[in-house]
Amino acid sequence: MPVSKTVKNGHSVVFKNNCVEIKIKKNCALLKEFKNNGLILYKSMQSKCYNTTKDALNNAIKWHNRFGHVNFNCLKDMSIKRTAFGLKFGKIVPEFACETCAKNKTSVKPFPQASETRAKSLLEIVHSDICGPINCVFIDDMSRHRTVYFLKRKDTVFDAFKNYKAMSKKQTGCIIKHCKKQQRA
Repeated sequence: MPVSKTVKNGHSVVFKNNCVEIKIKKNCALLKEFKNNGLILYKSMQSKCYNTTKDALNNAIKWHNRFGHVNFNCLKDMSIKRTAFGLKFGKIVPEFACETCAKNKTSVKPFPQASETRAKSLLEIVHSDICGPINCVFIDDMSRHRTVYFLKRKDTVFDAFKNYKAMSKKQTGCIIKHCKKQQRA
């Protein structure tokens, strides 16, 4: 939890002697973080402030939220390895679904492996683009073969297209069916 949010909620954060302490309004320490042999350890002081460890699921949810929505297997490992003091909970109910985690793990559909509009034969669709210091590029949609013409002036683009059309017909025996140009702002 960010320090600013903790302070805004009425708690205090004290930094001293390589230790961070979060205190609630009653000036009672809620959570301590300190370094021990290079490891950062967390010690819960909540049982001294107020008794909230009755329900194992509620305790697990609280720790899940405190550690930035870490998964419950990590919490279980931390409890077993005792890297976070006071982190004790028994069996975790597998039906628990954290709303924040669910929102952040929503996925989008993957990109399709094959395009529906992709050409099925050579030269069925040819893409053209004028880029850089007057370069003209022709790309066959099926084979992705690129042919680049270096032009001195923009008004020679049509001549480059005629050359590309004649060369591609001679090499493949196919004719260009559609030519799409890139639209640039």
